[in-house]
Amino acid sequence: MTVSALAALYRGEQLNFHSKFAMDNGLGEGELGEALTHPASYAGRLNAMDAAARLKALHSTGEQEEE
Repeated sequence: MTVSALAALYRGEQLNFHSKFAMDNGLGEGELGEALTHPASYAGRLNAMDAAARLKALHSTGEQEEE
């Protein structure tokens, strides 16, 4: 819920933290993607695209930390 609201409100600086926190608490990447795309029809495509780019960057950072 928090992640969806932050994406809808275009709060990217907070979205990064809460997305990582959600994944640390067991939310899968697919579920997080769904939480970010759901508000797209309400909040606008640009907000959803920004949120998706942040998720992709978060995923890339996570892969680098695992190596």
